[in-house]
Amino acid sequence: MFLQRMRAGLPGLIPVRWSRYSPAYVNPVTDKEKYKRPLEELSKEEKEEWDFKTTLEKIKRTQLEKYYNASPNERESIECNPYIIFHEAMDNCKPTIGLTSVLRGGKSYQVPTPLSDNRRRFLAMKWIITACREQKTSRRMYDKLTDIILQSYMNEGSIVRKKNELHKMAESNRAYAHFRWW
Repeated sequence: MFLQRMRAGLPGLIPVRWSRYSPAYVNPVTDKEKYKRPLEELSKEEKEEWDFKTTLEKIKRTQLEKYYNASPNERESIECNPYIIFHEAMDNCKPTIGLTSVLRGGKSYQVPTPLSDNRRRFLAMKWIITACREQKTSRRMYDKLTDIILQSYMNEGSIVRKKNELHKMAESNRAYAHFRWW
């Protein structure tokens, strides 16, 4: 298989004994001309690659629309950078404390424990993706993702509500916090 691909002259193949990447791994495209092509010229497969880019563009469009419709005093408070909006939305979705089940005396207790940064980030991303999938509309995924990111940016929506419910459960179960060290 490897020799067939080498003979075919596929780029980026170096003979190695072991690699963490699968044989189907393709090197990233560094040709900037591909990124400058308009969407109408792209094939169906190429359009699917641009979903996240489209999400950021849609976030920017909606924020610019708000910016231009706002009064001059309100314009200073409207953020138009989609990367800042995305990271702020992620921070608003991240829970700081979680619940773990501990079995003591034949009874299971929900014990509040602090979450690591990786776990916090994972839960926020998981909640965002599942919220997008649970919306039963015929819209594209990037449209749903844009709406949820903007809601999370404004501290609204189902994901922020889910985070607050988790914190409320942890607060109500804080009497069991001493089980964490057993």
